[in-house]
Amino acid sequence: MESQLFTKPNAEQIDIAEQFLKENFLSEEEIWENHQSTVNLKYFSKPEAILFLYEDKELVGVEYLFKRYVQLGGLQIYLAKQKERNPILSIGGEPILAGGFGNVCVKRNQRRKGIGKKLIGKGIEILKEWDCDIAYLDANIEKNGPFYNQFGFIPFKGKCIFYNSRGKRMKAQGPMIAPISSNAIFKKVLKSKKSLYLGNGNW
Repeated sequence: MESQLFTKPNAEQIDIAEQFLKENFLSEEEIWENHQSTVNLKYFSKPEAILFLYEDKELVGVEYLFKRYVQLGGLQIYLAKQKERNPILSIGGEPILAGGFGNVCVKRNQRRKGIGKKLIGKGIEILKEWDCDIAYLDANIEKNGPFYNQFGFIPFKGKCIFYNSRGKRMKAQGPMIAPISSNAIFKKVLKSKKSLYLGNGNW
């Protein structure tokens, strides 16, 4: 199995990934347009990179990778007048370099072959190369928690706060974190009663 990583992906690479997601991400009962409205509202961050996995030159897996500083404790305020720039004002708190995953997707007819594990495993290797302190994702813990547990992800019981694309303050529903480059920072975040501020978008 071969992998291909595109950092700062261009429009063509994003189009390929989005077409793959459209064909494979949802169950047949779900409607893509409804899903996209949620994505545009909450999960609108631009990926730092996109990872493609190929089997015999066929695209069988896609994963978006993210990286940014989040903030433990303190306060974050959304400044509507700065929408064209970074609209988040950070006050106090401790900056932590977090990496994360989104749109982890395996082709329908290739599932249960370990491709999802390869995507996450390779993604973690990349986050280590980026020197991320921790990894963060927002998941359906009841459904997908055991899968992510295999890679060191543990539910974060504190509040994970982010701002959606309309500037509304929201709380992540199923936050999970894992150690990457700093086990000490991971343990500190996991035990903290302070809020973890994600900034603009929940990836």
